[in-house]
Amino acid sequence: MNKNQIPDTYIARKGLENEVLDFVLSDEMRFLQVFGAAGVGKTTLTRQVLWSNKLENFVEWVSLADYSRLKRTNKILFGDFSVDPDRKFDLFKHVNTDTKILVIDDADLMNPAVLNSNITHFLNNNSKIKVILISREYIYAFHSKAILVSPFTYEETNGFLKRRKQLLNFSTEIFKVVQGNPLILQMFDDYLNKYSFEEVKNLLESPLRLNFSLGSQAKENELIKSVRPSIVTVESLLIEKIKQNPKDIHQLSPREFERLIAEIISESGWKVELTPQTRDGGMDIIASNHTLLGKHVCLIEAKKYRPNNPVGVSLVRNLYGTLLDYQANSSLLVTTSRFTKDAQKFQKRHKNLIGLKDYGNVIDWVENYKKNINLRF
Repeated sequence: MNKNQIPDTYIARKGLENEVLDFVLSDEMRFLQVFGAAGVGKTTLTRQVLWSNKLENFVEWVSLADYSRLKRTNKILFGDFSVDPDRKFDLFKHVNTDTKILVIDDADLMNPAVLNSNITHFLNNNSKIKVILISREYIYAFHSKAILVSPFTYEETNGFLKRRKQLLNFSTEIFKVVQGNPLILQMFDDYLNKYSFEEVKNLLESPLRLNFSLGSQAKENELIKSVRPSIVTVESLLIEKIKQNPKDIHQLSPREFERLIAEIISESGWKVELTPQTRDGGMDIIASNHTLLGKHVCLIEAKKYRPNNPVGVSLVRNLYGTLLDYQANSSLLVTTSRFTKDAQKFQKRHKNLIGLKDYGNVIDWVENYKKNINLRF
């Protein structure tokens, strides 16, 4: 789905929509904060109001998740980063002359004091532009309106489930699991596009079911914490299926394979971050672990290849170059296929920096999932 589209499953929240629209139409208010826990629909709600009122040509939409991609990587590799408080926010320089509303999404990725200062500076120098800030936490600012987006109520959850009558029969159980979080509710709907209803029902009733509470107070590693519930649940189901029939791993999409590897590594005790699907930086997963000897960072590339399509030496060289560029401790290339002889020779010359794991290794990982066995990279 295009990021500018509103999902077909969107549930109207008229009260909140009217509050956003009141801000847009107001001659006095210029700064709005839309905040709430991860996955409650802040971005979708804001886009629904602006797009449904034909304002998309007058909106400049900036996501700090995209702008801060490199900085987020550096944070994981080298520790916390901070923004120079004397430097003005570069993205403000690129606002289109037709812009009436500037939306700053994923605002939590910037230092609140710096962001607040730069927004104030921007508003003082652009009297005809409004600013909407979307974040998980409330960021204090003068002269601002704030809208808290809360999880779905039980009634709103049922409104979503009506399109899936089979799920509606389990609305109470589903509500206990998702706790009104629209993102995770959407996940259950997506399951039924890929798995049978009986499989989804078994997941709800299995010990793999998790507490999906995504409170807005998450701090350290909050990105990983917010996406981990969906990763664990989806991949726990996939892993159980692959245990029964290992060849099913070849039916996964490349992104599903990346997420499966991320879950297995996470379960072994590493902190993991999946890099954005659109990136092209020679790594799909960043895994980190704190030991007595310090922090260890491993860059992981996951290649979902056909059994008859071996991974060549060029990909191994690329990963080695990425390792040197990011100054990580080690790297790992994982595939559903095998490696050519040249790839294996190159790895042996750099065996302390690069690991190769083929189809057989991955199936071993799947078999030992949740058995408290440390993975050998």
